[in-house]
Order: sequence, then C-alpha cells, then structure tokens
Amino acid sequence: SSYTVPPSTLPEPALDSEGKMNSMNLPETKLEALSKSRLILVCAAAATVVLIALIVGVAGKGLNPVVITRTASAWQCVENGRKLTAAETTQYDTDTCSGLVLSMGMVWNGLLVDLSSYHQYVFLTGRIRSFDYGKSDIKMNIPIRTYVWGRDHDHESWITIADHTTKNSDMFRFVECDKNKIYCDSISFIDIPFITYNQYNVTIQFLSPTAPTNLDWMADMEFEMLVMNPTLTKFELGFKTFFLIVSLIALGLYSWTYFKIPQRLRSFDQKYIYLHLVFLVGFNDPFVAVNILSPNFVTALFTTILSTFFVCWLLLYWLVSWHKILKSTGMENAPVKLSAKRFYAPKIALVGVFWIAVVAVYTYHRLELKRDPTWALSRDSQKFFLVLGSVFLAFILFWLLILAILSVKEIRSMTRRHQAMFSVSFIVSICAVVGFVAGAFGPVPFNSAEFVAFYTLLNVYVLLIAYLHLPCKYSSSLGAQKLADESWMESDVKGAEVEDRF
Repeated sequence: SSYTVPPSTLPEPALDSEGKMNSMNLPETKLEALSKSRLILVCAAAATVVLIALIVGVAGKGLNPVVITRTASAWQCVENGRKLTAAETTQYDTDTCSGLVLSMGMVWNGLLVDLSSYHQYVFLTGRIRSFDYGKSDIKMNIPIRTYVWGRDHDHESWITIADHTTKNSDMFRFVECDKNKIYCDSISFIDIPFITYNQYNVTIQFLSPTAPTNLDWMADMEFEMLVMNPTLTKFELGFKTFFLIVSLIALGLYSWTYFKIPQRLRSFDQKYIYLHLVFLVGFNDPFVAVNILSPNFVTALFTTILSTFFVCWLLLYWLVSWHKILKSTGMENAPVKLSAKRFYAPKIALVGVFWIAVVAVYTYHRLELKRDPTWALSRDSQKFFLVLGSVFLAFILFWLLILAILSVKEIRSMTRRHQAMFSVSFIVSICAVVGFVAGAFGPVPFNSAEFVAFYTLLNVYVLLIAYLHLPCKYSSSLGAQKLADESWMESDVKGAEVEDRF
C-alpha cells in the first residue's frame, strides 16, 4: 500500500534566519527563528542579570565573613622593641614588660558567644611573629595542644569537643617562616564546619620544646577567629531558594515541550540541555534550608556532590559538543557517527576521575573534622591535592582551548547566531574553571562577590541556552510530519499494510 500527502498539505522546509536549510531538517529552534532584534534583546537581558548580580556581590563587601582578631596582651612589649629572654620570670608583669615568653610555653584562651546556625562555621588560625625577620627561613614542627568545649545558653556545664591532653600524635603544628616576611604562614588550630552550640571555649597551649630546639626567634602570636556573617547566610538562603524555584519551573516548561518532539528529531543540544536543567536543580541546592537551619554531614555531602557534578557535567558537555563540531567536517547533511570507546570514553574518564577525587577529598576532610575539629591536613597533603586538582583542571581547560582552535574553520561556516552562542559557551567555560579553582562552588561561600557572580552566571547560561534551543510551534509540527512521512516510506519498502492514520 502507499500513501501520498497532497501537495497542499506539505509544510515548507524549515529555514534559519539566514535562509539556510536546517541541518538534517531538524525542527527549527528559537535561536534560528527569532528575529535579530528579539535575539539581541534576550541576550542583553541575560547579560544584564549577570552584571546586576556582580554589582550586588561587589557592593556587599560587608557581607563577607566576620573576622574576629584576638592578640594575647602578654606580647605587647614586643612592639616596644624589647625581646624577652628565658631567664626572666614566668609571671608576666604588665608594668615592667617581663615574664611569659612564647618560646617558654604559654596558654591562650578565646571565647565565642551568641552563636547560631546562621554563623555556619568557626575557624581559628594564628600567625607567629618572628624575631629573625630578614635573617633566615624557618621550618619546624612546634608542640601545641588544643582544647575545645561547647555549650548552649541554657546549660552550665561545658561539653568536651577536643582534648589533646593524651593525643601526642595530633599536637604538632608545622610552622614555616619566610625571612622576607615579618609574620609566618598561618597555622590552623580549629575548624568547626557545623555549629551545634551557642558558645565555644578554645584554649591553645604552647608546650616548651625539648632541647636542642630553639624557639627564641618567636616574638608574637596573632590569633584570628572567623565566623560567617548571619546576614550573608540569610542572603544565601534566599538567593539559592530563588534560583531553585526558577530552575524547577524551567525544567517543567522545557520538559513539556521537549517530550512533544519525536525522539528521532531531538537534537544533540536539546538532549544535553534537558539534563543540564535536571542537574541545575541539584546545583541550586535542594538541601539549602536543612544545611543552614539544621546542619549535618549527610546533607552537606549531598550538596557538594550535586554542585560539583553539575560543573563537571558542563565541562563534559563542552568537551563533547566542541569535539563534535570538529568531527562534523564535510558531513553537514549526514549524522555524525561517534565511537563510544574512542570519542566519549576519554572525556568521561577525565572529568569523572576529577569529580570523584574532589568528592572523596571533601568527604575525608569533613569526616575527620567531625571526629576532631582540630584536625588539619598535613602541609604535604595540601600541596599534593592542590597540585593534583590544578593539573586536572589545567588539562581540561587546555583540551577545550585546543578543540576551540582546531574548530575555527568549522565555526566560521556556522551562522552568526551559532557563532555567538559558541562564544558565550567559551567564555562561561573559562569562568567555570576559574570559579572552581577559587572555591566559588564550595558548600560555604567565603566571598559574596564570587558566590553571587558565579552562581548567577551558570544559572543564566543554562536558562538562556535552554530557551534558545526550544523548538518553534511551526517547526515542531514540521518535525512530526517529517517523522510520519519517513514511517510511511519504510512501510512501503517492506510491503507492509499500514492503516491510514490521517
């Protein structure tokens, strides 16, 4: 049997805005159908949103973490140019500036009160001031014991969180001093990632080292306590909740149109963008309220997994789509056959290993801090993970740059609209890598400008490409008609009897 569509019912071929045939006659998208003025207006609106977010972030410098600095008064004599000696008494005298010296052992106590879950974390670091400034570099381990207690307002007794009285293996801190700097590198004493008490009492005890270690070069110690600004925390809660709602709405609207397109006529970009929107919901942190109001390790881990996965997914998408452009040379009207083993596997392996490594390091770090907030990665481990992560990101960025350079010829043959979208993706990819390195996608924001700018950029980017890759109503009906015609042709070839569906 055969069926012929009357000429009057055949829709005209889908053309883009420059009069060229759509590749493989796929349904025309808004990127191709919108007038030039409307397309410019849409892109300008997206750029304006990102710019406003950046201005808000920069203007909110007061929303950066509150820094509480405490310096022990026993060393104010150093500012007067007097170097205390070990021969002086251990009883500090504020009048004569004699007594306790850092090299003989000292005890410092700090108290944080009126804390809530909106403060999110507590960091305590210290910097030693060196007498040997301008003389020589210093690298050594110093014996230090740390004690941490916590309690709520309605409790009188303190609950022990960390006690190094019997933990000799954890009481050393590595100190490194550059001879050209007055202060040594910061020492991490405590890191409390989840605030569960209203008050924290911290005691740092410097132990007198055994001979022949010489600590006479130690002149002063500056302690620094950091907690999150509650105003920034509330802003983060509202900001992420807003984008979470927007992404859910966008996913629903896109799905409504996406599943109306026959599967055979869904483009490569439309399939990936649908997954972009799904993962964007996870990136916007569905657990944000739980993480802030009732902090715990499990939801914080899921937040890190989802946010890092989304960024890695975008990196994978750019690697695949740009390499696909390079592979499509001379095959404008034919589908590109890509080997799963040679084309997809290396990219998935590279990005996947990087993502797994990031999640594994974060999990290990948080579990150790949950066990003991005075725990800290060794200096060698910090350098190793930093170098490893930098190598992975540098290799991914290098791969993207090579693909972009090699695809210049193919990109030039695209319409100006597609060239513009490629340029936008290229800029966003570089920003995403920079944001990853800067820690903008971590579970706790440390800078309001970075946090607002990078989160807004990725949200707006995904929402923009999702809108521009939606099919038009007219081209959607064309795609359905085309699929129906192909089905009838296959039936005719096989000689099958097909019932008239029209």
